[in-house]
Amino acid sequence: MIEQTVYNQISSLAGGRVYPYRIPEEELATVVYPAIEYRVLGDPVLQTQEKSFRHPRFRFEVWATSWDEMVTVASQIIAAIDHNSALHALFIGETDIDDRRTAQVAVDTGLFHRVLEFYMWE
Repeated sequence: MIEQTVYNQISSLAGGRVYPYRIPEEELATVVYPAIEYRVLGDPVLQTQEKSFRHPRFRFEVWATSWDEMVTVASQIIAAIDHNSALHALFIGETDIDDRRTAQVAVDTGLFHRVLEFYMWE
């Protein structure tokens, strides 16, 4: 499945701290950053007369203690997805929680946070 292919591509990034959906609540106090959360946002299917195609939308959230760390890990995600011959990806963009800048410091945690989104297919 495409979800496993994507996980295999990014699982070694951020020191292996890659979590489906969210960093587990019980690990929030002890997690070492940077860390990546990833999820499938939607899974539209395109039907043709010959076959159907899946092209799910993936979101990757990078959390880091410094700007440089955040930028480095976000760049590594893009490179890992880009250089996988088994995947085809359309980079939608990068944003932050309030869409005003490409990254921000989360007020409640003091962490830098960047969100990346892609459509992908195999």
